[in-house]
Amino acid sequence: MPGLIPDTPQFAFVGLGNLGQHMALNLAKHLATLQPAHPPLQVWTRTTSKAQAFAKENGSIVKAVENLDDIAANCDVIVTSLANDAAVQEVYKALMKAETARPKKNGTKTIFLDTSTMYPDITKRIHDDVVASDTRCFFQAPVFGPPPMAKSASLVYVIAGAKEPRAVVEPYLVPSTGRKIMDFGDDVTKASAFKLIGNSIVLSTVEMLAETMTLADKAGIGADRVQEWIELFYPAPSAIGYGNKILNNKFAADGGFTVAGGLKDARHIKRLGEENNCPMHITERAIQHLLVSQEASKGQDKDWSSLVAGQRKESGLPLWPEHQ
Repeated sequence: MPGLIPDTPQFAFVGLGNLGQHMALNLAKHLATLQPAHPPLQVWTRTTSKAQAFAKENGSIVKAVENLDDIAANCDVIVTSLANDAAVQEVYKALMKAETARPKKNGTKTIFLDTSTMYPDITKRIHDDVVASDTRCFFQAPVFGPPPMAKSASLVYVIAGAKEPRAVVEPYLVPSTGRKIMDFGDDVTKASAFKLIGNSIVLSTVEMLAETMTLADKAGIGADRVQEWIELFYPAPSAIGYGNKILNNKFAADGGFTVAGGLKDARHIKRLGEENNCPMHITERAIQHLLVSQEASKGQDKDWSSLVAGQRKESGLPLWPEHQ
């Protein structure tokens, strides 16, 4: 929509976690190819040294910003990718405070879009706070895909919100940072709800793998044959990826989805089911198994596929190699 933002807008990316760092870099690379020339992507994350290292590693296409207020004061499109509901609320509170004092130029607006997984009522609260001023727009855009898919720009966006800012920003997102957009209309809460529904399928897959691979081991067949069957007959990327982690006990949290994050999402899924009178039995069992992993890890966060520890414990097997 001409005039909503400048012709060469200043983009910012807030949050450089396992997904965010790849999304930010892909966006920065895309911006650097555009004509007329766009300014370098500004990045902020809670640990300033991490943002500075990210900028140093990627050269002139990225600029690290130490103060979140400067992002709100100087940027036209602000993308957020944060770990949990509390982090989203904290960051947006700071952004709104700083942006309110920003002088407007030529009737343009500041567009905010959030790619985090959060509960729908928090999404609505953030949306309402942002659009309380007619100088700001907001849409919700959570993503599906693990870090390797973020790196290869293969993420799937789930987007809902006002059409005008979406029409402006979506061409910047796809195909530079993702491969597809699923449209859920104007109500921002629908995007957040669907993200939880989709995550429930992934979580259920991990729980299913935990059960079937443990059964194969107990029955003397071997989890490796289950993995072989998955690759032949059920070749979903999440099934193959998490199956490999369970088979090989590769539960390092680096570059994956953690038990802490899994518990946050699983509890959101359970709550969404309760509020819609839809029991989520697999999710409830997965929560129990995630808690077993969390307790056994003694403060060291692992990938959420380590929930297999709960199934193994119930089946009389070692939780993972260090528990032999």
